[in-house]
Amino acid sequence: MLAKLLQNVCQTKIAPFAVVVVDSSDSAWTRNDFSEMQARFPFQIHYLASKPGLPYQRNVGLAYVKEFFSKATIVHFLDDDVLIPEDYFATIEALFCQFQDIVALGAYDSNHIQPKQSVLRRLLLVGSLNSQGSILKSGIAIAPSNPSKLTYVAWLPGFGISVRLGILNKANPIWDGQYRMYGEDVDACLKLQKFGLLAVHPSVHLRHFEATAQRDQLEVRQYQSDAFRLRLAKEHPDLVKRQALIYSTIALAASECFMFLMLKGTGHIYSAKGHFRFLVDFVSKRVSPQLVSHDSGDLSPILIFR
Repeated sequence: MLAKLLQNVCQTKIAPFAVVVVDSSDSAWTRNDFSEMQARFPFQIHYLASKPGLPYQRNVGLAYVKEFFSKATIVHFLDDDVLIPEDYFATIEALFCQFQDIVALGAYDSNHIQPKQSVLRRLLLVGSLNSQGSILKSGIAIAPSNPSKLTYVAWLPGFGISVRLGILNKANPIWDGQYRMYGEDVDACLKLQKFGLLAVHPSVHLRHFEATAQRDQLEVRQYQSDAFRLRLAKEHPDLVKRQALIYSTIALAASECFMFLMLKGTGHIYSAKGHFRFLVDFVSKRVSPQLVSHDSGDLSPILIFR
């Protein structure tokens, strides 16, 4: 998927003068692979190795950018499982020039269909009328989806976020490797909010091809999602309320059980088990967000522009 993304970048209206790829795989990619890839593209590709985990990888890449590309003004972060339109970078840089109070712009996933924010979802504290990049009292983060205009948001998904380098120099380290399941993105955006506004725009979008989780991974993913919300409640008690978190987790577990009874899909029962496991650990005060490590196969390119 990385090669497709780099080929995609070649077709954009503004080409980068360098790309930093932070590799966490054990053997899938080597420096030789990147040397061969370098000859195929009209820009520099810098290879860095990192321990697994997108937060760690992004911090490693950012430290490299600060040291060797300190004159850059904007850093575009892209995961390797996305594809972008040809005007992606031109649009973002024009918006940064037009709106000086914006410190970070995010792309919404045009492949993503936002669940309908029904009255029931709002009552269960898992939905909101403001569905554009909001963080609920329960700690659930609703991703931006197809905004109709420039919209200021509380958080941005890390698979496509562009930030002024000057701000990144002030907020360091920006990503916390202890978070999971988009928790690192929410935490990073809360840090960025101290310096200015975060926004999405109708013209800034991409296609995200995230792999579908295996059924046996759903339990872990839901557990980690609940655990990261608990940590948010501890570190940002003014934003996320513990009572709302527990209430919403019970509601999510119950709804997954109901969906299992109605549709007989085993994925729902695995998700319910993750929520119930978190609730049991919460009562016994042994919640562990480090239940499993990050996927060791991630690759996270970081694109730097003049």
